Amino acid sequence: GHSGSADMPTVNPLGGAYYQNANNGGNDAFILKFNATGVSLWATYYGGSANEYYGTGCFDNLETDACGNVYVTFATLSSDITTLNSGGCNPYYKSTFLGGEDVFIAEFKNSGVPLWATYFGDNKKDFRESIALDANGNLFLAGELWSYTVSTNLPLADPGSGAFYASTPHGIGAEDGFISKFPTVP
Repeated sequence: GHSGSADMPTVNPLGGAYYQNANNGGNDAFILKFNATGVSLWATYYGGSANEYYGTGCFDNLETDACGNVYVTFATLSSDITTLNSGGCNPYYKSTFLGGEDVFIAEFKNSGVPLWATYFGDNKKDFRESIALDANGNLFLAGELWSYTVSTNLPLADPGSGAFYASTPHGIGAEDGFISKFPTVP
């Protein structure tokens, strides 16, 4: 979720887990993990000095895989969020916020240790509503009503083999949907 609260209870599980004990400004994303009896095991803010927020459907912003790795995504207006290059396991990495509103994607081990965290977008408003994993562990930013971009140069890749691919947006200032696929970090 996201919160503008300055006093949300946080829990640092240690062991290299990502931990941000305070709201950095505006709304920050937050990630909580509970055990089966409701005890908080990990609770952290994740954000920068501007606003981070989820869309209207909280449940389509987080996924877990068969190994228990956690994938989160949210929209951000912050230029100072913690990013992490996976070291080649995931070829996409952007450490720079280009303005407007970017999508932010992060992957964590079940223990909260970060594996990959990146901005995705360009200098205009780029927003997504849901994520999904396929049977091979690839992460998709899926297009729904609120998933769109007005950027004219969003990072694109043509998968070939007859797959649908549009290299230009519908029109300047128009809200086009997008679908993106990322390999995940093992």
